[in-house]
Amino acid sequence: AGAAAVAYQHCVEVSGVVETFAHDDMQKDILICHTHKKNMTDLVAHMQKSFWEFHDVKGPSIQEKVLHATAAVDFAGRSALVPAAFSPPRCILKDAITPEEESLQELYKIVNQHLQAQPVPFSPGKNSRSKAKFFYSLDRELVIKMVRKEEYDVLWGLAKDCTYHRRLSEDGMGSLLDGMGSLLNQILLALTDSGQHWIIMRAEKLPSVIEQLLPEGSWRRDFHLDIKPGNMVSDREALALAVMQERMLMGGYLAPGMDTVLANLEKDLVYIDSKGLIDYSLLLYGSVLRRTDDDDSYTFFSSSKRLGSETKMHKMRKRWLEEMVEMTPNCGMQCSTRPANLIDVSGLLDASITKHLDWHGVSYQCCCFSLRPGDSALMQSPCVLVQVESGAANSGCGRFGKRFHSYHRPSVGGRCLVEMRGRGGWAPWHDFHFLDPAVLARDRGNYLVPGEVRVQSCTLMCAAIIDYLMEKSFVKHVEEIGLAPWYGEKKWTDYGEKTLHLLKCVVGGEPPLDAEDSQGSLLETLLAKSPPWHNPQVALSWNDCMDVFPTFTAEEDAAVVKNLVVLVL
Repeated sequence: AGAAAVAYQHCVEVSGVVETFAHDDMQKDILICHTHKKNMTDLVAHMQKSFWEFHDVKGPSIQEKVLHATAAVDFAGRSALVPAAFSPPRCILKDAITPEEESLQELYKIVNQHLQAQPVPFSPGKNSRSKAKFFYSLDRELVIKMVRKEEYDVLWGLAKDCTYHRRLSEDGMGSLLDGMGSLLNQILLALTDSGQHWIIMRAEKLPSVIEQLLPEGSWRRDFHLDIKPGNMVSDREALALAVMQERMLMGGYLAPGMDTVLANLEKDLVYIDSKGLIDYSLLLYGSVLRRTDDDDSYTFFSSSKRLGSETKMHKMRKRWLEEMVEMTPNCGMQCSTRPANLIDVSGLLDASITKHLDWHGVSYQCCCFSLRPGDSALMQSPCVLVQVESGAANSGCGRFGKRFHSYHRPSVGGRCLVEMRGRGGWAPWHDFHFLDPAVLARDRGNYLVPGEVRVQSCTLMCAAIIDYLMEKSFVKHVEEIGLAPWYGEKKWTDYGEKTLHLLKCVVGGEPPLDAEDSQGSLLETLLAKSPPWHNPQVALSWNDCMDVFPTFTAEEDAAVVKNLVVLVL
């Protein structure tokens, strides 16, 4: 008490992430101050040295490594030896396609713009088997990765004959950070320092102009998944399940929006296969926009012709987004829709008796059919409100077929969901008469029109080929033979064909549509012969893509159907 206050003139702010015992990452910011500048300078140097040692980075910091390498870069096409630093996309050819001075200036620009601050370490996730060190530039524009010597040598093999440069520039070469045409994730710089090998590459993310046009909100769901063919460790099953659920709900085919992406992938795979490369991944990233009750969401998807400035701006925003995606060769976008015409009338029914509902002196029973995988894509109405005649000998739902049960049975979902059919209602089938749930809604002041409410979504998807520096060797050949019983096949044989097939199925694989002949049965009025969005020109059959998509269950179909309920009574 009474001691004189010390004026701290030199401070450093230390930021980082602390992992707690509960495994929750917490951002921490600490301010450290001292009266002597040298003490603070020494502290910062010591902390930086400890940081790099902790992450097993030998020699100088990554920023210094990159700066030195940029100044000493060698160019493909000029040297037969594996250099200590080279820029794979830059190639000095006899016709001087890429002037050396221009290339160096662009590399310097990247270093100055993106690697001034200390890079941030990150984990690539559960699918990475190499346990390589990864860092982001602070602005998340670049990824710095430690690679094995054999991968470094493979990269030089791609670069030295200028074929890497030719593939990247085949459809027009943008800047080192933009690129054009090829889906190969551009490796901008490779370097060797202190016995370690590093590559600097673009961080795969949406182009900034597209990111700016994408709306914010809970109705936007982003994804960033890497997939591989077959049973190899990847996010394939998670992506395939999400894609197929969207497809069963409202189509969701990504063709023709992804046609350019598929064409570019095919060119890249021809090049990769010619170099004997295997085990690469397809990185798929983007956003799913789903229409909700959110005002911004409603306006974004609205077909309103009003010219109010806000509505007009949102409509223009959607159109601009589609146009910008169309101009981006590694991205595609497709929107889809389906009318939500189901009314849940379960709250009006009495499951304890056969006559579930009495309406204006007439009795009705709710009968539903059990869903089979893929039925949600064809389904028009999972249940019917059928009139029960007094004294009928057989009034059970089983009279319509073995798949029909009373609505409260778990086998049919436990809810009575019936399609409203609007003017004219449900037409009789044979001697059976049905009640349109729209009349029950009108009795309670809800005047709904079929097709007025729709489920709508847009999927924006971009693709990149990553981790493409493994050569198929004799050792790898022996490995795939030994693991064939586990994977069910030789996992790297025809790897390019399998990868192309994988993306084609993600883009246009059909749901598992049931081929059961429903002609002449009540099911004929409840299931369409094919989905309304079916397009045989872009779709691959379920049998064609069974190796890509996981097995679907009736529960997953039921989850899809719930999205089509517009009103609960």
